Amino acid sequence: MPCQLQGQLVRITHNLLRDMGGNFPLECLQENVFVAFPATAFASSGAPQLSSSGAKAIYETLKNIDILFEADDPPTQWDQQKLENFQNIVYRQIEESKCMMGSVDTSDYLIRTEGLNTYFGNIAAVLKEKNFSYC
Repeated sequence: MPCQLQGQLVRITHNLLRDMGGNFPLECLQENVFVAFPATAFASSGAPQLSSSGAKAIYETLKNIDILFEADDPPTQWDQQKLENFQNIVYRQIEESKCMMGSVDTSDYLIRTEGLNTYFGNIAAVLKEKNFSYC
């Protein structure tokens, strides 16, 4: 098997994440917290092929997502089957793409991962502050 992320699994994971919680609950608007996503983490040169540092950034994102979803019990309002599928596919993608992490051949990799680590650290802090509530 070639050492790369499977685009179809990335899309499925994205769709499951988008769909498993449903629409944002109106009763939670007061508690909505904005955490800016580090756009530089996935910046590209416009080439049709994903750069190795871009693929590694996706790998790091998947690892951080896995950690977030291990942290506590997810809201019971979420579609549990979609959540389970999501977690299984994230885990599969992490396992299948570990080989990408062997060598860092691009200078922008550290900038990408620093932004991602800060982003996911901020999300984890907000979730902890809110006691992992549904909102």
